[in-house]
Amino acid sequence: MRRIDDSTLEMIAELICGGGGGYTSPGPYRTLGEISAFFDRAGVDPKGQSSTRKWFALESLQSANGTIDLNKVVLRLASPKEYRGNPDMTNRMVDYLNEALRVEGLEICLIEVDPRIQECPPSLSIPNSSTNPGEADLDSRIPLEDDALLGNRWVTTEGSRPNSPTSTTVFIGHGRSEIWRQLKDLLNQS
Repeated sequence: MRRIDDSTLEMIAELICGGGGGYTSPGPYRTLGEISAFFDRAGVDPKGQSSTRKWFALESLQSANGTIDLNKVVLRLASPKEYRGNPDMTNRMVDYLNEALRVEGLEICLIEVDPRIQECPPSLSIPNSSTNPGEADLDSRIPLEDDALLGNRWVTTEGSRPNSPTSTTVFIGHGRSEIWRQLKDLLNQS
């Protein structure tokens, strides 16, 4: 895997640490000994020196950054084998990993039970309505492929409340140059 940003590594370190201890990652809580054992299961010698879970995991990831060892760690995090075949836990871990990796132009896909890292267009992760009450349900949005529909959505957005999060999220991820130009012009007017 190519080198990735330290902030992305930090998200992955929190995922390795698991929930609890102030971390919101969906993974199982791991003690420092369990984190070391996780790296062993991934086939990677952990290089962390810190006595705290997160910094130990982050130092280990930083030493693996840009090497095949980082691939091994990420693939193990996405592997159903790590969660004893639990599909819900595996899917939550893959979703969280993809949230971290998409800004890097990478994503995890599962082929049967084998995780794979693949390139994708770099993008922002868009939160769903379950984490942002009151926001539009982004999973049920209409695909914006039709230019006329895009124009109608833009008119609707112009009439929305100023600084409305829903107005912004209507166009996130849709690389139509005209829409991005209009959005940029609108933001510059503010």
